[in-house]
Amino acid sequence: MYLAAKAGLNLLVQTAAEEVKMLNININAVLPSIIDNEQNRLDMPDADFNTWVKPGKLAEFIESLCGPVSNDLNGALIPVSGRL
Repeated sequence: MYLAAKAGLNLLVQTAAEEVKMLNININAVLPSIIDNEQNRLDMPDADFNTWVKPGKLAEFIESLCGPVSNDLNGALIPVSGRL
């Protein structure tokens, strides 16, 4: 069920992006792998936390998508996988 929901959301992003592109609106999705946070560390104590996506770096990346660098990026599903 989880994978079906993710696939549905990805298709929703791409469909919505296509529908509003003529209005100069860009819609993209960021797809992070494991985010380095307290709960994930508790749930996976034996994992290598150094390979996980750091929340601050993820935020910086998302913020960059709000600027001119992403003017031509629309309907993209952007993986952010750290070092996994």
